[in-house]
Amino acid sequence: MAITTKALDEAGTRVSRQLLMQSLVNLLYGIAAGVGLSVIGVPYALLWAALGAALRFIPYVGPVLAAGAPILVSLAALDGWTGALETIALFGVSFKFDAIIASSNCDRSSIRCRTILRLGRREIPGPSQRDRGDSSSHRIYPVV
Repeated sequence: MAITTKALDEAGTRVSRQLLMQSLVNLLYGIAAGVGLSVIGVPYALLWAALGAALRFIPYVGPVLAAGAPILVSLAALDGWTGALETIALFGVSFKFDAIIASSNCDRSSIRCRTILRLGRREIPGPSQRDRGDSSSHRIYPVV
């Protein structure tokens, strides 16, 4: 097989794996949002969960849009501010969970790449270290 064909095949495999992992993370997000919204008592929790899972494929804007509709519905349909604040807290925690745990650890190859980058750095003395012989400041860590 030609090198170009191998490269395209590998790229297709990696994109497919990334989309599969993103779909899994979005499905788990939708399940968690649905359970949380139904516990809070937001009407049509299943609809908001499915919409949230689908909108999360849109980078940056999707999760905000997915949270906006249930928050507005909780403001309109639930008594007092408690339901709306609980809904805001639910989506705030899910955003943090996604940013810290789910998205960064969903693909093993990205973890492997980060580990290799961390282990592959070598210390090179910076300009000020060469002049003064000081080895404690201005270190440069290139990735080799």
